Amino acid sequence: MKRSAGLVALAVTLACTACGAATESPVPTPVRDASPILDVNCDGVADAVSGTPTADSPDGTRPATPGAVHVQFGGTGRVQTVTQDELGDPAPLFSGRFAGVGGVIAGDLDADGCTDVVVSDPAAGGGRVWALWGSPRGLAPDAASLLIVGSGSEQLGGVLAFVPRPDPVLVVSEESTRRVLRLYPLGADGSPGAPELLDVSSPVDRSAWNTDTFAWRLAADDDLLVIGSPEYSDEGAGYPGEVFVVRFTTGFAHGVLRLAQDAPGVPGRHRLGDGFGDAVAISGDRLAIGVRDRAGADTTQLYDVGPGETPSVTWVETRSGTP
Repeated sequence: MKRSAGLVALAVTLACTACGAATESPVPTPVRDASPILDVNCDGVADAVSGTPTADSPDGTRPATPGAVHVQFGGTGRVQTVTQDELGDPAPLFSGRFAGVGGVIAGDLDADGCTDVVVSDPAAGGGRVWALWGSPRGLAPDAASLLIVGSGSEQLGGVLAFVPRPDPVLVVSEESTRRVLRLYPLGADGSPGAPELLDVSSPVDRSAWNTDTFAWRLAADDDLLVIGSPEYSDEGAGYPGEVFVVRFTTGFAHGVLRLAQDAPGVPGRHRLGDGFGDAVAISGDRLAIGVRDRAGADTTQLYDVGPGETPSVTWVETRSGTP
């Protein structure tokens, strides 16, 4: 699915905390209870995390370069790269799905003050999800953990999200007979427990119509999970797109708000091919939803998310073009 540069830019802007300049010592002392920034080497300075999917050769007959995870450390600008080869990924390198769009996320899974990186390859058997643990020296690929292994045609890990509060949950997509989301509770050491399913009919009581287009985009912050389904509709009226805002309370308990361009307080028209939810981002109580207009005029809708077990939103503004 095509995603415009403008929508990507806004998603990155909302997801990142501003990076400050600082001098990085060779082995920084971990900073506990720091602000919620991406801080892989736990020195209190924000880092940037990204992924590069596997690239095919020009003729498509062999892999050109393996997929990789990259960390740019704030303060020094040093870049660390971990490839799928280093993780022992069993999938063919030309599968092109290792570290793909939505398949690299960051968060402190084990609550040690260092940001960890989670990366997936849905094409590795039934799908695989790894954790690269943050440390004062950065990522340690030789100590990476294989968190989740899929089977058969499950294709786990097309998109990922980490909900840190109130109880940490790792969200992993499954793309077998229909697209659903698995919710894995995380233990104190970051290891996943037995999952529950969050699919299109649970918690939202609606038909399973067109469920293969559910949850193509995920974003999370604090106790909120945002699910972008840009080609989904529960009404069978084409592919206008819908967004679900989920607020977790305790364990897997949650409240859900459905947003579409036919819902009260949501601007725009509920039309075939609009791609509402083509990009989603959440930072604090500010929600951004990208709309891939069928006429080619991408827009980004900004909302404030209200309190309560079932979230509410208030439209703030709509931006057009590159934010």
